[in-house]
Amino acid sequence: MTDSSPTIEVLPQPPRPKRGLRALVAGLAAVVLVGGTMVAVNAFGSDDTSSTPEAPVRALLAAASAGNVNGMLDQLAPGERDALKQPVNDLVSQLERLGILGKLDLGNVNAYKLKIDGLQLDPQTRRADLAFVKITGGTANYSFDPANLPLGSFLTGML
Repeated sequence: MTDSSPTIEVLPQPPRPKRGLRALVAGLAAVVLVGGTMVAVNAFGSDDTSSTPEAPVRALLAAASAGNVNGMLDQLAPGERDALKQPVNDLVSQLERLGILGKLDLGNVNAYKLKIDGLQLDPQTRRADLAFVKITGGTANYSFDPANLPLGSFLTGML
């Protein structure tokens, strides 16, 4: 009697591609910047009720240029701000606790520099209290200095 059961060959997994921390941070910054500006911006989303639809977008981009993540979140419509701000702060606290990040001040993230010139916006009012604001022109230049990113002991131990 011969054994006709199939044989299973286990192949080694290919090595995972290494992605640099720089790419991760650059991607995160791009997502926050683009995602934050492309969100439907409530015309009265900030606490300044006299603002135009463009004002929160300009303030969001000014906060991004200053490295102020909390300031960026403050410019979102109240419901979006309430849904995101505390979880972002909690995530940073957990990353600090785990040693992935060192002490990170979300009001002054200085690992990147962002400069926006000639910003042109096109507000499109949908209703009295809601507008979409498109970025239609301008230039943005950005740089990243990983030496200014507060890495925690867990990551620095791996370097």
